[in-house]
Amino acid sequence: MVRRFLGWLLFAAAACGAGQRLAAAAEVQVLADRSSIEFGETVGVQIVIPGSQNAPAPALPNLPGVRMRYLGLSSHMEMNNGQTFVFSKHRYIFKPDTTNDLVIPSFPLRIGNQTLRSTPLRIAVLPAETHQEPAWLKLIVPEGQRVVGESFPVELQLYYQAIRDPEAPRFNLDGFLLGRGQQPVQAATARDNETWSIVTWRFAATATKAGTLSVGPAEMDVTLVMGRSARNGSVLDEFFGGGREMKRVTLKSKGVSIAVVAPPRPGPPPGFAGAVGRFALAGTVTPQDAMVGDPVTLNLVVSGKGNLERLELGPIPDSADFRAYPGTNRFEPTDALGFEGRKVFEYVLVPEQAGMLRLPVPPLVFYDPERKTYATSTPPALTLRVRGQALAQALPAVAGPAGGDSAKAASAGMPVWKSGRSKGPWAGAGWGTRPWVAAVALVPWMGWAAVGAGGWILRRRRAAAARTPEQLRTLELARLRAGLLGPDAGMDAAVRAVRLAVGLRLDAIPDAVAIDVVERGVARGELDADLGDDIRGFFEAVDGCRFGGGRGTEPGGMARTAADLVDRLAGGSR
Repeated sequence: MVRRFLGWLLFAAAACGAGQRLAAAAEVQVLADRSSIEFGETVGVQIVIPGSQNAPAPALPNLPGVRMRYLGLSSHMEMNNGQTFVFSKHRYIFKPDTTNDLVIPSFPLRIGNQTLRSTPLRIAVLPAETHQEPAWLKLIVPEGQRVVGESFPVELQLYYQAIRDPEAPRFNLDGFLLGRGQQPVQAATARDNETWSIVTWRFAATATKAGTLSVGPAEMDVTLVMGRSARNGSVLDEFFGGGREMKRVTLKSKGVSIAVVAPPRPGPPPGFAGAVGRFALAGTVTPQDAMVGDPVTLNLVVSGKGNLERLELGPIPDSADFRAYPGTNRFEPTDALGFEGRKVFEYVLVPEQAGMLRLPVPPLVFYDPERKTYATSTPPALTLRVRGQALAQALPAVAGPAGGDSAKAASAGMPVWKSGRSKGPWAGAGWGTRPWVAAVALVPWMGWAAVGAGGWILRRRRAAAARTPEQLRTLELARLRAGLLGPDAGMDAAVRAVRLAVGLRLDAIPDAVAIDVVERGVARGELDADLGDDIRGFFEAVDGCRFGGGRGTEPGGMARTAADLVDRLAGGSR
């Protein structure tokens, strides 16, 4: 039964594109199966040592008030980009005797000829709760006030001893936008002298409005497997399954209230667009030497911690030296939930005059919730050396034939014209027979063709730059809609298409479109109730896949559903 549940979890995580990064080659990883436990519970910890399959157990630092038991060594091997990585995993069980957080500080470890350091680990120890039921859900949210636009982790834990046919968890997250999720983790703990299985889901959430909001409750449908006494006392009842009772139930967690405030006003500097966190802006330009009219690429990189995935930079400031065109952007997370990493914005700039020009760069304005203040980050000055258009190069000298053309003409009975000047490189065969003459004749035509192509490209770029955000979103939606019914349609494209369509219909920011936005549109009469229900069902199915469920949900089906919703939204159906 537990194997069946584990197999379902692994399949769902793979279907949703979940994955984990390889451990750093020069760092010892200290990993726990949960980030928080209740007082009186045990927690499993692994110390992963790279580069060896039989590394000795490390000497751990002294941990007052914590009982520890060593479980043993296992080895692990991974392949990545054709390279093989080996690891030693030492497993432990920890049990705190106090309500203080369990903290394992970084410690040195000698492996071969090098000394490595471990990553620190902190596990929150929460007050113990009393439960009599055979299975329950627990929702864990970090304490403290949040700011609109701030991202934070949410954890859902399922405790059970014997269950079957679990469905995906459902959440009430009005006022929050879901972010990236982590692969569900299966673990075990000792609680009240009994062994319990625990499945943990972790995901990111971002507050979208101010007020006292509730995360949860979360619900989940499972079948409980409960023992019962045999009616006739026969030992065969248990053997044939008669000693167990199945009961379908809906588990429900408690909700967690959070106070969410808007960034302080007045006070936002010009250019603030809702970025919350702590960031730094850097930039590069390639090439660093160009000619007037040649496009260059400006890459602006935002790194730090916060709502990076939804962060946007403002437009390139107006400049008489450059024409700017929008490019692409990409997010590169360094943790499973996307709280840290970097986001790269790419722009195309065309210099319009020569000289050593300074590139225009939009500032990054953000609110730092830890320091409770606004901040602005700008990269060091970026310059570009621009040269004027090159002059046409002189034609190379072409040597004429060395033979006696006069003698040939005389033998053919043609008159020979004498000249007092000696033969030079221009003498010989007629001009029309020289290859370089044909090449020179093509130069003007090639120039006109280049000018025409360049003008067409510039007109296209100017038209793209002049488009409104609504026009750009409409074009993106049309492109996504065309690919939804193709063989390579994926869930990410389906979700993006539905968010774009709802955003265009309700005049909302596509990245902020969630179930609460749809419900407000239905309440205002901007969407028909049936259409709103279908959109809500689509997002719930996506969440089900993200959190490890999604049975019966495959990318092709999601893409077809998204295509139908996009058509209904675009067709004006209420």
